[in-house]
Formats: sequence, structure tokens, C-alpha cells
Amino acid sequence: EAFKEFEITVTVSINGPDYIHDKQRPKKKAPTGTHAIILENLARLEIAKIPYDFEATYTRLHLQNNVTFVDLLEYFSKWKPNRIDITSVSVSEKSELGFSTEDEQRLVVKYQLEALNYALDRLSKGHVVPYGYLSEVIGLLKSEGSDRYCPAGDSNLAIASDGEVYGCHMFTNKKQYRVGEFTNSQSFPKVRDTRSSLGRKFETIPIVVESSTVIPFQTKSM
Repeated sequence: EAFKEFEITVTVSINGPDYIHDKQRPKKKAPTGTHAIILENLARLEIAKIPYDFEATYTRLHLQNNVTFVDLLEYFSKWKPNRIDITSVSVSEKSELGFSTEDEQRLVVKYQLEALNYALDRLSKGHVVPYGYLSEVIGLLKSEGSDRYCPAGDSNLAIASDGEVYGCHMFTNKKQYRVGEFTNSQSFPKVRDTRSSLGRKFETIPIVVESSTVIPFQTKSM
């Protein structure tokens, strides 16, 4: 009932089919993964008519199994998420999940563009694929201009399992980006002014880029 009362959309972290997901998101004290549990919870969300989004983290494991962004979009179409975001993993190049070579990085970008074209093609045929990347592109085209690169701290707030609040789920458990805390459902910021005050607090926190990757592209002359 709290999800409906506060108009919360649930973000479901799922990295794809079980043979991918379970290797990346195992149970803490068991050799099995969490894919089956997520499917059970998805069924509960749909029965309760609670809206949800999908967020997948794309890693080297996907590349090794020849799973593309389009493959993930087609897999996720089995359900009815409001939005599907597929984000490249952000880890050290030394990590087994990261992309250690420029060729791998280029391939990921290629898959991202293929997914965008796939979603556009489906849209032209009357079928909506709620790909987050496409939604952002359309939003930019429709916008008359914005001073924001992303909605962190604006339309987005992330609440961790312990009640601590961050401007974005990407900053969860990084204490320097903490903007508040909720100890129970009564303290949840139902009033927009309260949410805005947390957003303004987040805006004052300097964001430190821990690592960045620049991929050169050849451009065709027009």
C-alpha cells in the first residue's frame, strides 16, 4: 500500500537471463543466484499493479556470452516495465567484469547504438520498447533547453535499505553523497517541497569522477 500511496515506481535490478544474472548477483550465503526470487517478486508487483522499471548492468560476462543490448531488450519484453535502462559497468579495468580493451569498449558502444536503432525501428512499426536511452534522446529533442545533465537530486532520489537517502542509486552507500534519512514510512517525503529541499542539498555536494574513458570515433564528412 505504501508504494501506491507515495506513487513509488520500483526499480528492479536484473542483468538478463539466469545464466548471466545469477553469476553476477548471487545470494549472500548460498551458491545459487537471485534470478528466481526476482521473477517471483515481479509477479507480485504485477498482481498488485505497482509500476516498475528494469535496470541492467552490462559487463564483460555479457560480451563473453555474446549477449547484446538488443538481446536484453527482447528478453525484458516478456514483462511490462515502464522503462528499461542498460548501463555499462563502472569498475576498475582490472576487474573481471570491466572492459579492459578499447575493442571491448567500442563493441559496447556499438551494441548501445544497435539497441537505439532497434527501439526506433519498433516504434516506427507501432511497438513501443521502453528503452531508457531512447527516452532520453526524445526528451532532449523535445526540450527547449535544460541546465541539467541527469535527474539526480531533481526528479530522482534513492532510498537505501537502511533508510539513508541519496540523490541517485549510483551513489548508494557512498556517505559523502548522503542527503538525509528516513526511519519509517511516516517520514517519507510525500510533500514535493520536502523532496526539493533534499535535491537542493544534493546540488551542493561536489561529484568526483573516479575514472573516465574516452573512446575516439571516426566521423564521416558531410
